[in-house]
Amino acid sequence: NAMSDPELQDWARSEQGPGQSVPSIWPAAHGAGRGVGIALLVIELLAVAVGFWRTQSASGLVLWLLWLLILGMIVLGAITAKLVRGVGTMSYVIDDHRLTVFWTGHKHVIALAEIIEVEYDPYLPVPSSGWEPLWPGLVVWTRRRGDGIWRAWATLPPRGPVRIRTMTGGVAVSPSRPVPFFVDIQRPRAGCPPPSFEIAVHLKRDTHTQPPRPGAGP
Repeated sequence: NAMSDPELQDWARSEQGPGQSVPSIWPAAHGAGRGVGIALLVIELLAVAVGFWRTQSASGLVLWLLWLLILGMIVLGAITAKLVRGVGTMSYVIDDHRLTVFWTGHKHVIALAEIIEVEYDPYLPVPSSGWEPLWPGLVVWTRRRGDGIWRAWATLPPRGPVRIRTMTGGVAVSPSRPVPFFVDIQRPRAGCPPPSFEIAVHLKRDTHTQPPRPGAGP
């Protein structure tokens, strides 16, 4: 099962080593995924109810087909319920050495030393992938690109996630507060310098102004 907020906090404290800072927990942004998932779950439960009602007057092949439909909807409903819970509890934990993504009870670890660049540009067009075309707000996918394997664990549309490029590919995440997330992921930890990577933040694009100089603040 996915971890609740108190469970995440207990896990973060247990991961704190001697002389290290307390890992910080960043919940995923509230997108449309949970609402869409609940709506799908209601539809699936209604389909089960209607199918069961029709079995009372059906016989033969029709009855068998109805029971297959009911069983299929029950399995689909269980999967939908797990994904709804996953969307609602998706979180990102940053400690001194790694970024850990929590999704449906699984942990996905990205070493901070592997990070090359972190970028957030809501105006950058990105095609929909994974569940997103069928389930808006559920952005979970794995794709092979020219610079490696990219994975996404996010709750916002394709233009919303934060993109983290690593030495072997990258990940897309959607923390509820992206700018403080940037600050947290790049700050020195345990008295050691932060990993060497560039933060590129584009919160607003104005075609009438000159682009910022390299190294300039946002």
